[in-house]
Amino acid sequence: MRVGLTVSAALAVCAASLAAASPISALSAAQAATSSITIGIHDGSINNCDNNEQWINSSAPPINGPGAQQVMLNESPNPVDGQGWFAGLHSGTVRVSVPWDIALPDSANSSVVTQYDPPGSQWESVHLQSLTNEQACLDWWLDAARQAGVAVQVAFKPDYDYRNLNSGANSPAIPYNAILAPSISNYKTAVTAFVDEYSLCDHGSDPSGDDCVLLSGSAGPPPGGSGSCASNPCGARVRIISPWGEPDFASSQLAGNSLGSIPASPQEFYIPDGGNLVSTAQCTANGTASTNTNWCGPVLASQYYMAVLNACGSGCELTSGPAANQLNSGIVAGDYSSGVASQTAPVEGTNGSTASQPYWLTYSQHLNNCATCAGVRPWTWGVHPYTDASDYEYCTGDPGNSYPPAGYKSKTLQFANDLSSIGYGSQTSIWLNEISVYYQAQYGPPGGCPNNVSSTFSERRQAFAFLFLDGANSGVTLPGEIPSNEPQVDRLYYMRAYTGSASDATYIHPGVFDCLYQTMHTQAVSSSCT
Repeated sequence: MRVGLTVSAALAVCAASLAAASPISALSAAQAATSSITIGIHDGSINNCDNNEQWINSSAPPINGPGAQQVMLNESPNPVDGQGWFAGLHSGTVRVSVPWDIALPDSANSSVVTQYDPPGSQWESVHLQSLTNEQACLDWWLDAARQAGVAVQVAFKPDYDYRNLNSGANSPAIPYNAILAPSISNYKTAVTAFVDEYSLCDHGSDPSGDDCVLLSGSAGPPPGGSGSCASNPCGARVRIISPWGEPDFASSQLAGNSLGSIPASPQEFYIPDGGNLVSTAQCTANGTASTNTNWCGPVLASQYYMAVLNACGSGCELTSGPAANQLNSGIVAGDYSSGVASQTAPVEGTNGSTASQPYWLTYSQHLNNCATCAGVRPWTWGVHPYTDASDYEYCTGDPGNSYPPAGYKSKTLQFANDLSSIGYGSQTSIWLNEISVYYQAQYGPPGGCPNNVSSTFSERRQAFAFLFLDGANSGVTLPGEIPSNEPQVDRLYYMRAYTGSASDATYIHPGVFDCLYQTMHTQAVSSSCT
């Protein structure tokens, strides 16, 4: 979960050429990647549509759908191949994160959105109107994706305004004003509404099956295109869904809106009925019901996956890659933070025995429909290994260092090893579902890089780091670290910029043909990179 920043001025466009060899240790030919993986963009332009989901003067902001769409399709000041800004990156897929309840405002179940708001309050009315606006923004974004001809991934995240503000309705263990994750019942209601509209196209679609009719009304995009889209607003059909981005994540950093006496809230997401955090690995103190979905965070997160699977049916299948046309291959399991869901704690099972185990293992054990069902085996797993890029830059950015340092294991390799230990093999895909390189390191250096003298990295070093993530380096690469019999990295979604600021990561900007953009465009580090 990141925010964007402003990059340096665009460099002059020049002919791309391979740079001198990167200071990395060589792998064997069998290990080295021979081609790059599929590149996607995690696109934040949707956030420009409604003031980045922030209320203005205690009211929902006006929608600037055309503006958000223009950002996505922007070609200025430097058009790339005469196409949209991301098309020059050879990216055929884009990803966006939206609140889990984004499809509810136009449904018969809109009351779910405001279930825990003070009844009849200003918060309740603005909360619902804001989410209605966000759905209209999503529709503009999907319309832009349809026009650009790219495949869409939607990742669900918390609704940061879905708070414990009606304390009589919740567990006494939940603090007042805490951000709530949805119960499994409410999540099923929300995801069914979403899938019906955006994946199964129940409200109409073009005969080609590539788009769905949208329902955001006058606030949404205008009609256009062909088939049913000639008279209805249409958006790209959503075949790829991440049920919950970073279920293992929690932070004390405040987020969400404030209104009167209601302040912003820590990014700690409580299970409404039980009182635990979704990110908490410990599932005890409730007897043999400790792994109930209303009590145990990793179990609830895994059941979010099952809810999407059951709602989507054959509507969530990848159309390319190793798992193409496999049922439910477009549903991304895990989608863990850079911590790789490795936190370990006691878990009490249904038989009364207690064992200490990691979050990811409890999650994997409950990919089922009931306590006694056989586990589901996802084709596609996601992880956000931000530290892997930072570690590579630390270990190759100064003389005398090399990558990987002795005894080092990347988060991506750790994740592949974890999945392999429970029976997943090379036919399973790992997606780096959010990733970036860094011009200023946010994390400390890994052990084994004793010669590090700098925590800032040149544009050239950032470009090499992207090729390391992408698998296009001539030597060691992140995908190439994984043994051939384990789940393989075959896709990454690079974070592009959106309104905000940060002091660490390097983001892609529309029309900014800088060193990183050139490297993505040509799959080689330009001689102009410094």
